[in-house]
Amino acid sequence: MLKNISNLLIATRNNIKKSSPEIGLAIGIVGIVSGTVMACMATTKLPEIKAEHEKLIEAADDEQVTPDEKERQANHNAVNFMYGVTLAKLYLPAALTMTASICCIVCSHKILKRRNATLLASYTTLAGQFNEYRQRVVEKFGKDTEKEIRYNIKNDEVIDMVEDSKGKMRPKKQKVPYIDPTIIYDDYTAYFCQYTSWHWNPSEDYNRMFLENIQNWENDKLKATKHLYLNEVLKDLGISDRPSGQVLGWIKSKEADATHDNYIDFRATEAMFKDPETGALTPGFLLDFNADGNILKDAYKEKENEKDITVI
Repeated sequence: MLKNISNLLIATRNNIKKSSPEIGLAIGIVGIVSGTVMACMATTKLPEIKAEHEKLIEAADDEQVTPDEKERQANHNAVNFMYGVTLAKLYLPAALTMTASICCIVCSHKILKRRNATLLASYTTLAGQFNEYRQRVVEKFGKDTEKEIRYNIKNDEVIDMVEDSKGKMRPKKQKVPYIDPTIIYDDYTAYFCQYTSWHWNPSEDYNRMFLENIQNWENDKLKATKHLYLNEVLKDLGISDRPSGQVLGWIKSKEADATHDNYIDFRATEAMFKDPETGALTPGFLLDFNADGNILKDAYKEKENEKDITVI
């Protein structure tokens, strides 16, 4: 029995700790609303308190009651002091409630900020380890094998009519590599095909021209804004965004280096995609973005630099 109660308390504590940002935000919002209501209710009592204060001021300044001027001034100051104390008592509960509510919101923000920083650091570490692993696979098995493993490329047998040595058309089985468009194995990858983008067109030339134009457009945006997130590019391509696209992207730095190419490259390659329902193969493009990685910190620095330049 005691063990069950102990486990329940531990589970409750862990759940509260896990949901502390949401709890703090909810308490803060409720507290601000409550403090506003309390302040409004206190204000309804203000006319009565003000009228009483004016009567006391008149009595304190009455020369007939208090002939001595210094004594009248002392009484006047005492009445004003008590008036201030009364107002403080009147609005103190509302002020304390709103102050505590603001503290709850600020604390919840700090907790979320600390958690996001931890997640970003973990993501950066994992991304670096994954890139090192890919490089080892390329060195050992080659780029083609690494690509097949990375995108889970499979082969499908299709029958094509091929002309033989006698000039007759005969059926021949051929293996065609294809990709499943419903599964994305890499945050830096996207599929441009009829199952993923509403910009896709049956004309292969049109699709190639469209991708080239969008790539040029994104490079112009990068030059203008100095940073660009992956989700912005996916949106222009008519592809659904993703959570990682909120932090992955490109930074326009002063000089290109190992981490910043200073340009956007879709690295589009032709690929076949299999219809999840009918199994039919349709052409499309595999996009392997050359994103710089997590750019949140760098993008924030760019904004700070822009503010400094504006102030100067």
